[in-house]
Amino acid sequence: MHVMTTSTPRQRVFFCCAALAFLRIGAAAETQPAPLPWGTGKAGVQISLSVPGPVRAGGKFQVRVAIRNVGSAPVALPGTKDVFGWLLLLYSRDNAYVTGKAFPAAELELGKWPGKLAGGKTIRFKPADLSGLNVYSYDKRRKVYTAYLKPDSGATLPAPDGTLARKLVPAKARARFMLYLPRPGERPLVLSSNVVDLEIAPPDWAQLSADAQKAFAARLLKQFDKDAWAAMSAHGQAVGIGPPIVPYLIQAVRQRNRPGFSRLWLATALADIRCDESADELIRLLDDPSGGIRSVVGYHGPKQRSAKLDAAVIKKIAKEKDTGPVSYALLGFMVFRNRVPEELLAASFDSKDPRVRATFAAALKGRASDFNVSRLAALLADENERVRSAAAKALGAMNRPSPPLIAALVRSLPAPGEAARKSIADALGQLTGRKAPYDPKAAPEARQKVIQGWRTWWAENAAKTRKP
Repeated sequence: MHVMTTSTPRQRVFFCCAALAFLRIGAAAETQPAPLPWGTGKAGVQISLSVPGPVRAGGKFQVRVAIRNVGSAPVALPGTKDVFGWLLLLYSRDNAYVTGKAFPAAELELGKWPGKLAGGKTIRFKPADLSGLNVYSYDKRRKVYTAYLKPDSGATLPAPDGTLARKLVPAKARARFMLYLPRPGERPLVLSSNVVDLEIAPPDWAQLSADAQKAFAARLLKQFDKDAWAAMSAHGQAVGIGPPIVPYLIQAVRQRNRPGFSRLWLATALADIRCDESADELIRLLDDPSGGIRSVVGYHGPKQRSAKLDAAVIKKIAKEKDTGPVSYALLGFMVFRNRVPEELLAASFDSKDPRVRATFAAALKGRASDFNVSRLAALLADENERVRSAAAKALGAMNRPSPPLIAALVRSLPAPGEAARKSIADALGQLTGRKAPYDPKAAPEARQKVIQGWRTWWAENAAKTRKP
């Protein structure tokens, strides 16, 4: 048996990692800068694989296979019933499948199957749906290949792991087609196609039967529980399906014995699927005992743009004793809605947690007004360095200099905390145009000189500084 392959260096790394030891990489591929549309072969026979149309989890998997002779001499071909192939589907090095036999030569796109393939000629097969084929996990490949390629050995196929349709999950994958071509009186060929990169989409929910929907949801929830990375991927799949998956997510997120990361990603998926049912469940989750869950609702909830959810977040989180959800709610409104409700701002300004006060200061950045400038100026006297630093950065970005503000910045400069001093000096430079930055790594004498320089400058220029 002679094996032929095609690959670019990038593809070769992938398939080596997947331990496809039965493929021999052709040396000619070393110089190819981009993926080839065809496989290569020393006997001059190549095959091509394409996957027309989108591939959806649980749906059809159509392939188009073509064979060509790039040599000058004709190549003898067997009868169509003796030509078969199989698909390799790889998600990762630990998650790969080999399909059952496919018979692409059974139907041709043009003409009839010839006894010989003349030099320079191409035969195109009609699109074939492989979704109903059995699949075998890659660790069973030796038994599968023995049964395929050595039928006289008495080897039998192992039990399948299901059908290809059942193994199609929303994820990135790669596919390669192998074609077995026995030749009368000659050595048989196993031809390897080019590699096709796939983006398998979520299923068309409306086209799934009720049993198929339940089965898919069960697999998806199991993925949420596997680990944090799998849960993140499951979140993307759930969002791709949209509102129809929401009832399953709600049932799962209410199960408090699930892993913490699973419940967090389930709540995030609910926030990312905009519908009344999701919004209602997020409101319920504001009473969840987990501060992490409440933080997820506070941060991601504004994506819903639901008036009733906004009102619930403002009412409940503003009164939170756990300061984490308050901080996340501030950020959520700021990032996803470009606004922060006054109730949250007021609660954050008066919070006993410096993390919340610092988040509050950052939330006011870009919200320039006399009232907000005065709020931030008050935070320049905060006992916490992080809060003073955040307030100074926000004030510098607002670019609204005034004598009271410059005075407050100068007064706060000597307070301990190198990071805060740098932020305050930077803000003073932005607001006044005076170049006197503070370097926390400088010698103590140099740092003190900068502080004193600002104090002296302000004493001399206070009367001249006017609000523009």
